[in-house]
Amino acid sequence: MKLLTKADVSESSAVVAQQKLVHRPCCHTLAIVCVIVQTLAPEAEAASLRATTVTIDGASDGILGGAFAGGFESFLQSATLNNQVPPAAYWAAIPTPAPPSLGPGPYPNLMWVEQKPLPLPATTPPVFEQCHGCHCMFVFPDDFTVDGVIADKYSCLGGAPTQKVPHIKWVGQPGVELTTEDGNACPKCSSFALTVEDLDWPNGIGEINNQVHSIFWAVNIPSNETEINDANAFGDTKVVVGYNPQGVQGLETPCPSKGKHRYKVTLWSVNGYLGSDAAPFDPKSTQATVKASLESMELARATFFASLTSLGR
Repeated sequence: MKLLTKADVSESSAVVAQQKLVHRPCCHTLAIVCVIVQTLAPEAEAASLRATTVTIDGASDGILGGAFAGGFESFLQSATLNNQVPPAAYWAAIPTPAPPSLGPGPYPNLMWVEQKPLPLPATTPPVFEQCHGCHCMFVFPDDFTVDGVIADKYSCLGGAPTQKVPHIKWVGQPGVELTTEDGNACPKCSSFALTVEDLDWPNGIGEINNQVHSIFWAVNIPSNETEINDANAFGDTKVVVGYNPQGVQGLETPCPSKGKHRYKVTLWSVNGYLGSDAAPFDPKSTQATVKASLESMELARATFFASLTSLGR
């Protein structure tokens, strides 16, 4: 029998401790990993964190990233940890992978958090035409389009159209800072207008002898409205809906006979009403007259585009 010295006991304890570290169950290893992440995270921006697959103790799947590709103990002994600077792979901006398959759970020490793509910067400036002073407006096609294509209920492609007015919505009210002649605030002295133009009439994109063709216009939409549809376009006595080339008030049915057509939809904010009680604006005005009047009173405009392709192509 060998009499153990104090040094022998210390050395033996260190060996046992190292063996316990190497052979301890996976869930214990995960708990240690969490401690390390909590130590490193304050040194970097949390928004930059991305998870990826790793290798821990020879396993093919893990949870934290390429930084552990050489094994957990390798990471513990690296100069990277001593310098408190995570390897570049740890911060790699890659999409979040699916959670690793670790077999039947539960795993009280493992928490999976989905990392969604970051949104666009909140300070992204709007298109300059959409703003007037400190006020901006944004227009949405609502059910007028489906995946950028004019919906069947407005065109001839799905049978006879059932709607006369493009259903459009918007937010914003440029012009609310205007005042009346006596200096009082006048939040309703601006109005909206809507125009729809076929940019490739009549032959489709890339063909000769095309021109811009108006298929709808409506003016004097009250400034407190946030949408236009059949109900308020024909139910509000202030709104003037223009006659289309088919001889009726409302949208000329989009029905291209050839090729693909692009349609420009523009919402206008103007600083008053077109016409007056004594001389109402003529609903049979030409496209040139309408646009000239809108441009002379314009505060802002917002535009989106739609398309429609002939069934014969």
